[in-house]
Amino acid sequence: MFYLSQLLGAPVEDVHGGRVGKVSDVIMPTAQASQLDYIRPSALLVEGAEEQPLRVPVASITWQEHVVHLFVPLEQLSLQPTVQPSAEVSLVHRVCELLLRDKGPSIC
Repeated sequence: MFYLSQLLGAPVEDVHGGRVGKVSDVIMPTAQASQLDYIRPSALLVEGAEEQPLRVPVASITWQEHVVHLFVPLEQLSLQPTVQPSAEVSLVHRVCELLLRDKGPSIC
């Protein structure tokens, strides 16, 4: 099991071990948004050299020693659309919404 706090900011390496960026968000299906105790993410967003984050399907990664390793070439990945599809939700935004509701605006 992974925690959001473990993934956010984790380095991401390409198939050759080169640094690509860092994890900036976790994307999950909207249907799971109400059950935050256990989710199956669909993708990670990776901040790198591009202005828009890369969308990395979880089926394209491995997690070892606090580093996300891609096992597909960067050319096979796409940029995250600027508008989130309605079938998906940002886990960072969802958690922040819940914290704002429970703790107030100073938390996020």
